[in-house]
Amino acid sequence: VWSVAPEALMRKHRAVPISLERHALKLGMVDPQDLAGHQAFAQVFSGLRLRVVAISADEFERFIASVTAETVSASRVNEGISIAADARPTIT
Repeated sequence: VWSVAPEALMRKHRAVPISLERHALKLGMVDPQDLAGHQAFAQVFSGLRLRVVAISADEFERFIASVTAETVSASRVNEGISIAADARPTIT
């Protein structure tokens, strides 16, 4: 579920989608009173009800760190391997 939410939005509102249960998205927020955050996530996940739960700042930071590390390693899979022309094997 978290992969659908833009990282910038999660960072701005210090909120993370936790799970999707039927037609409700459980959203963990450091500040559950952040109404702008509620509205922003409601737009991204239109058609779903939001169930907001409080999370600590430490939990949020650990989640963002794990998502960032996962994204970086996944993007490296798609990087090409660069081999200098003179180092390439010759097929005869």
